[in-house]
Amino acid sequence: MAHSEFTKYDNEGINNTVNCLTNKVVRSTLSIIGNNNTVDIESNVRLNNCRIVIKGDDCCLRIYNNSTVKGALHITGNHSYIQIGKNTMFTSNHSTLSVQEDNMSISIGNNCLVGDCLMRTSDSHSILDRTTGKRINFAKSIIIRDRVWIAQGVKILKGVIIEDEIVVGASSLVVKSLEKSYSIYAGNPAKLIKENIIWDKNKLKE
Repeated sequence: MAHSEFTKYDNEGINNTVNCLTNKVVRSTLSIIGNNNTVDIESNVRLNNCRIVIKGDDCCLRIYNNSTVKGALHITGNHSYIQIGKNTMFTSNHSTLSVQEDNMSISIGNNCLVGDCLMRTSDSHSILDRTTGKRINFAKSIIIRDRVWIAQGVKILKGVIIEDEIVVGASSLVVKSLEKSYSIYAGNPAKLIKENIIWDKNKLKE
């Protein structure tokens, strides 16, 4: 199966490849503007109200087995990519992953849980040194490791790395990397608030 699973599919370019091995695509769209791009969606992936847009050349989107993805996935630039690992679940139709500028990426690991979240690799506009006129706010990639729970309303900005087994509390703003596993970070900006924890996506009684 390929692009036929999408509610709407636009391909304005050449040598673009779409490999969609799942039939669990609901109210989702795919738009590609550019050349030599690749979309790989493995089996048992569920796309629900997912809006995928690629604008550039030599970009890649990969979603691995048994993941559920909702919201917007945007790649703008050349040689850039989004990767979502196995068994990762997005719970909100309003999440946005935005890869902006060339050679940038957002990588999310396995067994993650993602609420209504915004991730951006760029500030979108330029900040210049007044003396030299040179840009100082360069884009940077984002990496989310395995078993990370990102709660509702979290914003993750450029250059952030979140290590394994971390919970990011609701409405947090993450501007620096979160390095201590088995911990909870929360706040604006996000800070370490509790250590020595594990989490379970099931609501346990005790």
